[in-house]
Amino acid sequence: MSAEDSRSRAVFKDGKFISPFGSPEKTFGSFLKWQWQRLFTNPKAQWPDWVGSEFEFKGLPKLAAGEVDVTFINHATVLIRVGLNESAGQASSNEFRILTDPIWSHRASPVSFLGPARVRPPGVSWDQLPKIDLVVVSHNHYDHFDLPTLRRLSERDRPQFLVPLGDAELLRDHGVQRVREMDWWEVEDFEWSPGHAQTETSTETPTKKQTQAPTEARTDARTDARTETRADMRIEAQFVPAHHWSARGMTDRLRSLWGGFAFKIQTRTGETKIFFAGDTGYASHFTELREVWGVPDLAILPVGAYEPRWFMQAAHMNPSDAVKAALDLQARQVLAIHYRCFQLTDESMEQPELDLRLALTEMQFADEKFWRLKEGETRRVNAQPVREKNKPDR
Repeated sequence: MSAEDSRSRAVFKDGKFISPFGSPEKTFGSFLKWQWQRLFTNPKAQWPDWVGSEFEFKGLPKLAAGEVDVTFINHATVLIRVGLNESAGQASSNEFRILTDPIWSHRASPVSFLGPARVRPPGVSWDQLPKIDLVVVSHNHYDHFDLPTLRRLSERDRPQFLVPLGDAELLRDHGVQRVREMDWWEVEDFEWSPGHAQTETSTETPTKKQTQAPTEARTDARTDARTETRADMRIEAQFVPAHHWSARGMTDRLRSLWGGFAFKIQTRTGETKIFFAGDTGYASHFTELREVWGVPDLAILPVGAYEPRWFMQAAHMNPSDAVKAALDLQARQVLAIHYRCFQLTDESMEQPELDLRLALTEMQFADEKFWRLKEGETRRVNAQPVREKNKPDR
């Protein structure tokens, strides 16, 4: 069996995706048990109705060619910016901008009057948000797949959208264009060459699997073999496994895929690897990603929405799980996400940060390596020197 064949795959069978890491699904009886406990034995913590901003956003810093930074906006929404070579820049800017799981709506809900409401504004307001080139969506839960925001981005910026298998039709039905569905381990390339504007390239012709509904047997997934290029800069966006699930209603559970995104940003002078985990429980996929893809310079990991543990453990990491994931990845830096904005579960708004401090101490993970940015705060990501061609990253 080849190394590629041994990679974790989600199987599409009888109209549903089956995870190789076990099912995170809970029965309706378990859900009722959770709600009963909330009412009578373990009430959920009370969050404030509104907190407001804790960081004054004064604009994004300038980037030199090849520099990379991240801005925490809210929840799982992170802006990743890459400074382009001046000769290969776009007409509107000298940056390439990636946005993860964008949500600017007041509620993470199918309706505007009910459901989890935000307690603080996005760290970057809509009017302050620069033009976006690439939007990645990890799965279709409402706090990650916010249709109003995705429509606005499509209308304003016409970016490329990368979504899991099974989610493109919903976006297209709502007028969102330039959508590509992805299976685990598939790659989308973006390249720039001297004197040329940004181009989107793919070394292989998309198969039917990429443009139509998934089939029972999906054994023809693209490999990540790349062709030689003279591009000054290349960004590879790879869709990678997560331990989670999908649904937007009662009748579509597991009918679309879920995952994270691994970005490899290559320039003349260095390479930066950023891993966005999306939403996930703790499983072996972190170790697998390190072995297949390499060590991330920055891992963006969820740390919130985890109580009660008996109900949430299979789908959401707690801070201790997030530190274990960082150790599995051997991540050089980590950014905490998926907390402080929407109350989705029972822990208090402050509990993730308190639990994270304890976990960092217990597992001897350096506190300064696990960033807890305020909404709107930006941090530079350090690149690694250019690696020799064909030399493994481990």
